[in-house]
Amino acid sequence: MFHSVSRMILMVPVLVIAALAQQKQADAKQEESKGLERLTRAERFQGALTAKAKDGKAVPVQVALRTWSVRAGPGALRLPDQGFLVIQLHSGKLKTTMDGKQQERHEGEFWVVPVGAQMSIEVVSETAVLQTATFGKP
Repeated sequence: MFHSVSRMILMVPVLVIAALAQQKQADAKQEESKGLERLTRAERFQGALTAKAKDGKAVPVQVALRTWSVRAGPGALRLPDQGFLVIQLHSGKLKTTMDGKQQERHEGEFWVVPVGAQMSIEVVSETAVLQTATFGKP
């Protein structure tokens, strides 16, 4: 009986720590998806293409072309797209933060997000429309 009670007492901190870790993961996921309801995505093209490398060899590339409509709201957002991105701000105004560097973007502007870079956007106007081209390995 004593051993059972002492085991239960020892298990309580382990269970509390596990529950706290699980809650922290849930909070992180909720924070990450926060604001995504302000994003609307239109898929323009998605598929594999072949490009030529510098040496002339054919290289398969996975490409996705999308148009994003983003409504203004509290806090910055991250686009769910991953990989090498070429982005054009079609309309509206926004600020981007990429790897800690903030920059204002204007209509018609193009920029690149390298693989592995973290970029967040904050809409300054009422809405903004972005066109993205994502390139990755198939």
